[in-house]
Amino acid sequence: MKRTFIIHPFVFALFPILAFLAHNIKELSVNVIIFPSMIILSLTFISWVLISISIKDTKKAGLIVSLSIMMFFSYGHFINPIIDFKLYGILIGRHVYFLPIWSMIIIGGIYLIVKTNKNFYIFTRRLNIVSVFLIMISLIQIGVYEIKTRGLRDYSNKDRIIVEEKFILKKGVVLRDIYYIIYDAYASNKTLKDYYNYDNSGFTEYLTEKGFYVAYDSRANYPYTFLSLASSLNMKYLNYLTQKLGEDSTDRTPVIDMIKNNKVTRILKAMGYKYIHFGSWWEPTRVSKYADINVNYGLPFSEFFTKLFINAMIYPVINKYQKEVVHRKRVLYKFERLGEIPEIEGPKFIFAHMLIPHRPFVFGKNGESLTRLEVRRRSEDDNYLNQLIFVTKKIELLVSNILSKSKIPPIIIIQSDEGTVGDESVVDENGFLIERAIRKKIGIINAYYLPNVKKDILYSSISPVNTFRVIFNNYFNEDYELLKDESYILPQIYDKPYKFVRVTDVGRK
Repeated sequence: MKRTFIIHPFVFALFPILAFLAHNIKELSVNVIIFPSMIILSLTFISWVLISISIKDTKKAGLIVSLSIMMFFSYGHFINPIIDFKLYGILIGRHVYFLPIWSMIIIGGIYLIVKTNKNFYIFTRRLNIVSVFLIMISLIQIGVYEIKTRGLRDYSNKDRIIVEEKFILKKGVVLRDIYYIIYDAYASNKTLKDYYNYDNSGFTEYLTEKGFYVAYDSRANYPYTFLSLASSLNMKYLNYLTQKLGEDSTDRTPVIDMIKNNKVTRILKAMGYKYIHFGSWWEPTRVSKYADINVNYGLPFSEFFTKLFINAMIYPVINKYQKEVVHRKRVLYKFERLGEIPEIEGPKFIFAHMLIPHRPFVFGKNGESLTRLEVRRRSEDDNYLNQLIFVTKKIELLVSNILSKSKIPPIIIIQSDEGTVGDESVVDENGFLIERAIRKKIGIINAYYLPNVKKDILYSSISPVNTFRVIFNNYFNEDYELLKDESYILPQIYDKPYKFVRVTDVGRK
């Protein structure tokens, strides 16, 4: 009897993972595929074994598994282009219609495989070859990219400091808890007033009454999270990467590495701080391998794991669950856990990336849960503003909680990494800068609670790049020079993330 190894189900199972990684290799590291690969290969093996036992034919079982995998992961490629399609004003492009049809096609294919009397020896061999060929294309793409960029990825951290196991603290230094809380896309008062007709002065006055210094004219150094956090957490501008990597480079991994292994965290851990990391669904800040404590909701599923299924049959369910359930619970969970931090003994550095009031919109102004229909009925501006109003109430409660529970007055930074959400281009069709879009994108909330430090060390236009320079100078007797507060935008963020355009003076009066 002719025998052949049945490998195509397992190779087809790996193909979507490797193809997705190859397509996004400029933003991801190879190790992100380990967990999803283990899960999918395990499910594939179990399915193949159970079906083989059921129909008593390993080759047919392999074909059934491969067919199911290919149909499962290809659903979106065929269906997404016609979602929301209307015929004579009637919405017929809905997953609720297409999913049953797609399922019936899979069931029909399985039925034909089971009922046929053919021996699938030759077809199995051919499928093995085809599957290996497909996967080799992705492996070659990944391998070539890794080889070409091996040297480039070290540029971002050429100047990493070398710290001893214990940092020699200078005399008189008090190790206060340090809260660095990023509220993603929380706009400045000026932006909210000028473009949303909303007065947020009640919130900033509340912070001032609590002892905060609010930098009303603060602007983001960079208008996107991956650049902004890399800059603030390493206390420097990133423009040198343009020279090192080239203006046409699309590789984001050096910047992402700077977020994960940043200078601020390394210094504070060397001083004896416990590092507590509050992650988001965004992969670069989801978890930190350097943290003493990782706080997140919805682990172990990562952004990669979720987006891997963007064309799969299960995506409509995952997407709804992620946006309407997990994200909402994650935000509330992190607010709750942040309020418990003062109870942990010892000095702590808390980094919290709160992906709110950023999309997705899951909160009304009073915290009520929103359905997708309710979100669609409102404008982008209304949804954003309502979510901002809610998060503002939560911030006020959190601040009060932290201050009342802390034995030693802590350092608290409430900051946004970028301005308001939106898809407005910062350049027009002729390549000229659009002032309105720039002001919306770079105007941020930036407030400092710095106990026992004179307020005159701060100033209204201080930007995130100087945040920890001020803290290290005034609490740890360091001597960092304050940098000039500059702002840059990216006319082509997705194509050229290192093509910076200076907009520091745009919109300044």
